[in-house]
Amino acid sequence: MALEPIMIFPEHQQQSNDHILNARVRLATESDVPFINKLIHKMAEYYNLAHECEDTETSLFAALFNSKHQPLSNPFSSTVSVFLIEVSPTALPVPPHQNCRAIDLAGHKFEPDTIHKTVHVNHLINDPEESLFRTEKGTIIAGFVIFFSSYSTFLTKPGIHMEDLFVRKGYRGMGFGKLLMKAVANLTVRLGYARMEWTVITWNVDSHRFYEKLGAHILKDWRIFRLDGDSLLSFGQLNN
Repeated sequence: MALEPIMIFPEHQQQSNDHILNARVRLATESDVPFINKLIHKMAEYYNLAHECEDTETSLFAALFNSKHQPLSNPFSSTVSVFLIEVSPTALPVPPHQNCRAIDLAGHKFEPDTIHKTVHVNHLINDPEESLFRTEKGTIIAGFVIFFSSYSTFLTKPGIHMEDLFVRKGYRGMGFGKLLMKAVANLTVRLGYARMEWTVITWNVDSHRFYEKLGAHILKDWRIFRLDGDSLLSFGQLNN
């Protein structure tokens, strides 16, 4: 059976000139791969990194779903997962059925929560790419968060690393980014994991402030190192 809404975050009382927008965060399904692919390329454009984006629908499907066809696997233990936020000016349809059971550290199985929110905005949404992100059920995909399991040696517990979060232009400033992060935080807590972590580009100061307001803190004594491309190929040779 499809999941019923579990967590609801009501906004202020509707004004006469408000437009209602119903939003829902849900786990992505295989049919969402084309939308996720488009979101990744839109995000690459936003960060001026389109020249580095090699994502395709085929590679994305393999990363998100191939390993999850194993019936006994925990879908959040070692694979990449995606939460989507979808919106509609009318009542949201029943979400797609997902045969997905998470397993916490005590071995208990549970289904991830579906989070709903009603937003009242005093202007029409300007979304020239609406048709590209419209699902078969008529909802519009507004953003996503992609994440995977990490591990803390000192705490001897897993965590969740949030790789990317992106909300499309036209849907920003409505709390959708916060809602996506809340979905990941809720999953982290229910799994019994120790923490959430993510990286932020240095020039995006607005994001820094946003995350700090949520209670997150910057690890000022740490730096990210990366080994890739020819350097990785060279160092990875055992005869060098």
